[in-house]
Amino acid sequence: GKGRYAERVTFDRQGRRVSFVPPFVTLTFAQSVDGSISASDGSAVAISGEASMCMTHHLRARHDAILVGVGTVKKDNPSLTVRLCSGPNPRPVVLDSSLSCPRTSRLVASPICLRPILAHTATRLEVKDI
Repeated sequence: GKGRYAERVTFDRQGRRVSFVPPFVTLTFAQSVDGSISASDGSAVAISGEASMCMTHHLRARHDAILVGVGTVKKDNPSLTVRLCSGPNPRPVVLDSSLSCPRTSRLVASPICLRPILAHTATRLEVKDI
């Protein structure tokens, strides 16, 4: 088929045919007129309006995953669930180089949230049960 989700074909290093569907990615964020995304002291501040928040939740419902950094998890403790419309929750993916995502965070502890994928760096293979 053709279109956004069309299968693509390429070849690996050994010359074998490999087919895949590339990911559909959307970047969203809110910032103030001066380019800030938080108050000067680093605290969270409501930047988006009601219409923007509804759009954000509709986007969540249409995507398989939602990516955040571990700093966001530690500072804001988000649930990253779909609440302002109907639809499935996206899988949280947390960029966490040192595996420091708190076990008490909503993403880990709440039964409403899908269990997150922790993307990290390691000098050896490690598995951390959260």
